[in-house]
Amino acid sequence: GAVIPLKYQTFSYNKCADIHPRSAGQRFLLEALLAPADEIPIVIVQGEFGTGKTFLSIAAGYDGVKTKRYSSIVVCPRDSRLGDDIGALPGDSEDKTRVKALGFTDNLYQVIKIVEQIPVTPKAHSTAKGKMEEFIRDAVEFVPLVEMGGRSLSERFVIYDEVQDMTPTQARALVTRLGDRSKMVIMGDLSQINNPHLSRTNNGLYYLLNRLAGKTPGVAVVNLETDEIVRHPLLREIASYL
Repeated sequence: GAVIPLKYQTFSYNKCADIHPRSAGQRFLLEALLAPADEIPIVIVQGEFGTGKTFLSIAAGYDGVKTKRYSSIVVCPRDSRLGDDIGALPGDSEDKTRVKALGFTDNLYQVIKIVEQIPVTPKAHSTAKGKMEEFIRDAVEFVPLVEMGGRSLSERFVIYDEVQDMTPTQARALVTRLGDRSKMVIMGDLSQINNPHLSRTNNGLYYLLNRLAGKTPGVAVVNLETDEIVRHPLLREIASYL
């Protein structure tokens, strides 16, 4: 069946420190991310680059850990897929996975600067980076997807990124890792499929959208459109050519 499109609704918007959505889609996403895990345990968000899906997910996870709703954030980035070798990068599996999660650390740095109200100065950059490294050390787990099999993640804020580059079987295996009082965020962009063995309609993100959208109130599905790109105004124009 076809992917069920998002129908925007009116929400009693839950705020997240000094993080403010810039569009209806972002507001819907942040509401779903901040909702209690027992009400909305799974959030699936599809959107092009620059629509804010990673930034808002990390902001909600950071807020969730700080307010003790979650014990930690679990990050499973792209290029470390179930069944694949994690590669020959130096360090242990967490070190290797962090190298592949630069999008997470870049966005976490920005979130901390905003939430902790750190000014834009050379000295403040060092302060923000130090706070980021401290938070990562205390409350972030970088887990390669190859190590996710058999785990049950309880009281965690779990972020799966680039799910459009996973197979339906892999995506199904990951979504079943959800544990008690956890929030699972599944992100991707159907217009950027880098796995040569997959297409727009036979990848993990499309599979989950079709199987879960509209089936249960416990799964929130958000589709961020091109006109919601906020990273840089030029990207809206670029997106129309790519």
